[in-house]
Amino acid sequence: MSPKSICTMLATGSKSQKVAAKLILQCAPFLKGIKVSCILNIEAGICRELREVLANTDIKMKCLASRKGKCLIFLYRQESFRNHMKRADIRKFLKGFGYREFGEREVLAHLQSRVEAFSDENIGFPHEIGIFLDYPLADVKGYIVYTV
Repeated sequence: MSPKSICTMLATGSKSQKVAAKLILQCAPFLKGIKVSCILNIEAGICRELREVLANTDIKMKCLASRKGKCLIFLYRQESFRNHMKRADIRKFLKGFGYREFGEREVLAHLQSRVEAFSDENIGFPHEIGIFLDYPLADVKGYIVYTV
């Protein structure tokens, strides 16, 4: 799809077309299978359209937070995500942030609670989210050490 087509979709398309264009722009490495997951920040009113765009795909979605008319959506493919969470180095790292169970549902629920706590201004942003987004572990650790 050409950049011009994407711009046209964003400017004049239906809600579903606008969601599809945002998905393409913000999640290309994930859609291509290069990353195991991605996050998408969208208007709360278009979550239904996102579900429609993702229907009949293997992509799952989880709303991590909803605030001020926006939703932070975590997108992933189950099998890839489950395999990613099986890595011993990732589990060891995440235990330091209170993660105790590493099933898909449990780990995403804990991440959601940490993102929501940040949204409620109770904690700093949970930078371990980089692990969920398939950033290299050393990069996530370095980011946390040098910026937090």
